[in-house]
Formats: sequence, structure tokens, C-alpha cells
Amino acid sequence: MNSLIVYGESLTASEEERTISGLLMPFGEVGHTSAGTVTASANTLTIPDAADIKLNLEHAATSPVGRCTSIEEREDGLHASFRIAKTNAGNDLLEEVKEGLRSSLSIEIQNPVIKAGELLGGLISGAAAVVNPAFKSASIYGLTASDTKPTKDSLMDTTPTLEAAETAEPTFVQAAPLFAADSTATSFGAVALAAAPEGAEALNAALATFKTTNDGGKSYLKDQEVELWTTHKSDRPLVNSVTNKPLTGLVLTGTRKTRTVKVADWAGNLVELPTGTFTTSREYFNATGKAVAVELAMEVLEFGSEDIINEIYSQAVDSYIEQTETELITKIGAQSTAVSAVMGVVKAIDYASQALVAMGASMSTIVVSADVYSALIALKAADAPFWFAGQASIDLASSSVNAGGVTFKVANGLAPKTVLVFDKRAIQFYESADFKQRAVNVANGGVTVNLIKFNASYVSDPQAVLRFTNVTGV
Repeated sequence: MNSLIVYGESLTASEEERTISGLLMPFGEVGHTSAGTVTASANTLTIPDAADIKLNLEHAATSPVGRCTSIEEREDGLHASFRIAKTNAGNDLLEEVKEGLRSSLSIEIQNPVIKAGELLGGLISGAAAVVNPAFKSASIYGLTASDTKPTKDSLMDTTPTLEAAETAEPTFVQAAPLFAADSTATSFGAVALAAAPEGAEALNAALATFKTTNDGGKSYLKDQEVELWTTHKSDRPLVNSVTNKPLTGLVLTGTRKTRTVKVADWAGNLVELPTGTFTTSREYFNATGKAVAVELAMEVLEFGSEDIINEIYSQAVDSYIEQTETELITKIGAQSTAVSAVMGVVKAIDYASQALVAMGASMSTIVVSADVYSALIALKAADAPFWFAGQASIDLASSSVNAGGVTFKVANGLAPKTVLVFDKRAIQFYESADFKQRAVNVANGGVTVNLIKFNASYVSDPQAVLRFTNVTGV
């Protein structure tokens, strides 16, 4: 996982109510790190139920001191409050905060997604009260809030994401001298120091003398645990490009106004006024749910690690992200205004710009298929329009182009030769918090964990969403 320091505001405490509060993660501030700059923004993190977020000391899971009572996104960042336990450690924490000895909150985020210097996703898994704004656990991603401003010495430590490793013994390859049994070498007891045989096979044979755990014997050589990284779906270019809001109910409803009232010439002098009509309609949109339940044997948790719960949850979220992106692409394809004339992407953007402005909308977002993006980045400067050639910047890491103040994003789920140009206010995407449950199956000696999440989306003004097909080249 990754670790990053980003600075926020001071921690405050109330001894009477035994609560502490602070800014967990500021929005819009650039963190200067050894790996580049990172900026966090709203609506990027998955926020669990507040009660599921425990507060510890210095990111030590075995030192819990409180539980979250509230967590919310505000304009400046993510704020949280914690109720402190009536323990010696809790009492000490309140005193340390009051005296300014421990004045920072640090957020713990699992499976963070960082692209082009922006935090795009992750799950809030905990928080810590810390003395210094530095994250110490290598297995999770932390953004530390403090009243100290960022400096160029702030660090980002990048470690590959941990995935399930095979249980088979690894193959050792090493070119350095080894310990091996050799009667001709200088011995120290039963162990002799000798030159290393060449090849992995000889090395494994030498190591077998000391590594005997598989047959029940002792092991005198310690394995080094490594992290094996595997790709996973964690970004939703189209969903992130439309208007995102929290979902707080199963049915969304709104009043649509039919704009048909028009003025007309009037002669005055008590002549009857021209008349018009004003009508409205009530529209409803239903939320849909996605869920999964996984049952585990009790011994897996009792003799293993709680990390497996987080891994199950992470895979479920990846699946949810991939499905909701595909579903929104399908919905926009069915409810947008189609423009099927054969044209290049530059001409399509010119057409869309004029059409949207004419109806009172703005061209805030452009989403293109992968082949159209390839044509864009292959565009020669001599062939590019002035607004593209003089102002465009291309981020190959995140497959995005910024030109003329508008960002082009790539959605791989779009059909080839497709360009979506729209005012983001015309497409709404609502999403609930993550509903997590965990139950013990006493009869079978197991534990069932599940994830339930709801979302709703609709195109409120199809005329402000233009879908170009048969877009060929630039």
C-alpha cells in the first residue's frame, strides 16, 4: 500500500464530553512529496458507518482508545469526532491533546487509488491520534492532518499492494556465498561455510539443511514476507465526470418544469394580455442495490488474520465500481441526444460547443472511447487547432487530455468511435454509504460477511448530453 503525509488543522478536545475532533483530510491542498504532488478532493473515499471506525494511538491496532461518533465531508475536507474510552490511555490522550503534546489526527485508508497526483478512491478503515504527522504502518495508506504546513521533506513511501500468495515454497536464486555442509571447508560445529554452488537447484539443496518446517522439523532460516501486486478495477471515469451526490433514500423524486411560458407583443391601453401556460410534472427514480455475502470458516479468523475481511470487502468494491460504470454508460447511451454524422473529434467538439451554448448549457465534460483518445494523442502540432496546440496537456498515466479548459477522459466501456459531450449538471449519480454486516453462523462454525450498496442515476436533460457516433480520426 502507500503512505502519504498531508497536513490539516489542529485537534480539539472536550474533557467533559470525552470527545476529540479534527480535520482528517483537507481538500484541494497540494501535498509536496518525494513521489510528486498529491491532492485530495470530495466524494473520493468510501466512508463506512462511523461506529466501525476505531481510534488508536500511533496506528497501533492493539491500542484502541475510542470510537468514531461522526464523520462528514465539508467544503474544506473530511471532519470526524471520536468518543474517548474511560481508560488510563484515554485519560492520558485527553490530557495530551489539551497540552498540545498530541495534536494531530491521522486517517487510515485501505486500497488507495492515486493517479496523476490525485486521490481517486479508497476505503476509510480507521484513524489514529499521533504526535508527529507521519504514518508508520506499511500495510495501509495514511493521510495525516496536523496544524503544520506541508514541506518539501514530506515523504510518500510506495509499497506494492498485498495479494494472496501461493503456499508452495519459493525458489531461491542468489549469487552470494551460502552456508552448506562440506567436509573440506572450515567447520563450526555441524555447519560449514563454503562457496555457493551455481544455480537455484544447488542453492535450494543447501538451504534444505536449515529449512525443514515442511516435515515438522525446526526452521533456522526466516522467510521474508513480500507483497505481490495485482491489477484491480478502481476507477470510474464516466461516473466521476457527472454530478455526484450522496444517496439517502430508496426513491428519488423531483419536479420538472415545462418551460413554455413566452411573452408576446402587447398594444397596451388596457388591451387584454397575451396568455400562456405553466405546467410541471413529478418524476420518480428508484435506487437499485448491489450486494454480496461470503461465508468463512471460523478457524480462518481465529487462527488467521482479520485482513481477510478487508480483502473480501476490497474485491466486492472493485466489482461494484466496474458494474456501476458500465451501467451508467448504457443508460447515457439510451437517454442522450445522438449525433450520427461522420466527422472527426475536433469537428464534433466544435459542433457540441455551439449546440450546448445555444440551449443555455455549458460544455463541462468530454468522454471519449479508447480509439478516439489514441487519435487525439497522435495529433501533430501542425494539424491541431490553436486551442489544442497551444494549451493542451496530456497525462499518459491517467489517459486524460486537458485542452481549452475542458478535460477529455477515456472510458474503455464506450463503443468505438464514440464521443460524449455534456453539461455535468444534466446527469446525476447518487450513491449510498457502504452497508456492512457480519454474523456468526453458530450451527456451522462460520462467519458470514456481506456488503450492500445502493445507487441511482438519471439523465435530467437529454438535450444537454450529446452522443457522437462514427467519429473518425481528428
